[in-house]
Amino acid sequence: MLQLAEGADLILAEGEKTGHFHELNSGKLYESKGTLYFSASGKETILNHPEYGAITFELGIYRVIHQREYTPRIPRVIGD
Repeated sequence: MLQLAEGADLILAEGEKTGHFHELNSGKLYESKGTLYFSASGKETILNHPEYGAITFELGIYRVIHQREYTPRIPRVIGD
């Protein structure tokens, strides 16, 4: 795995429609074979999302999955 970033204010994704960020307050970002991962470390790793509020993660490594929307012909990433 290739470490991309570490510390506070780690951005996992940017909302396509509104430009807001999905941001972690701590941890490390990694990439492996085109897939993004983050490690939650310390007491609390929190994902801050302006629309949905805060999500707390326990200690561990998580794969980042972007939601997709089904269309009869081509799947596409959902705009947030």
